[in-house]
Amino acid sequence: DDSVDILNQDVARVIKNYIQKDFEEFFILLVLSCSLIGIPIMVGWIFVKSFSLGITISALVSVNGIGYGMSFSILLFLLPTLMKVFMILLILGSTVKLIENLLRYQKEIKYEVIRHSLNMLIAFLIVCILVAYRIFSLHLINKFLM
Repeated sequence: DDSVDILNQDVARVIKNYIQKDFEEFFILLVLSCSLIGIPIMVGWIFVKSFSLGITISALVSVNGIGYGMSFSILLFLLPTLMKVFMILLILGSTVKLIENLLRYQKEIKYEVIRHSLNMLIAFLIVCILVAYRIFSLHLINKFLM
């Protein structure tokens, strides 16, 4: 069918957009974590993510009903947003600890830079897991709708 091909192309486009968006956000957070000015921006980012998640869930529940709306919003929005918030908090905590130790103990910079780099690697792995989860959940939704 042509409609199935069009739907599969749309799902592939959505997955590609999610992958690009997730990695762009990670690299923005990576740049923000290198400076002191990035700390309040990351805190604001958490508030924006939480607020938009609440609005999205309430809209889905009011339009689709409590059962379908909650299951759809938990599968597609709640779990990825919680993973992103965890990633932001990990980067934020690592940045605060790095800057604090750089200002206090300038001799132990090597250990803190290594720890901060490991936290960035963990955050990158979280992004990779998030991308794999989004691909799986979108294919699951695609099969459910067909």
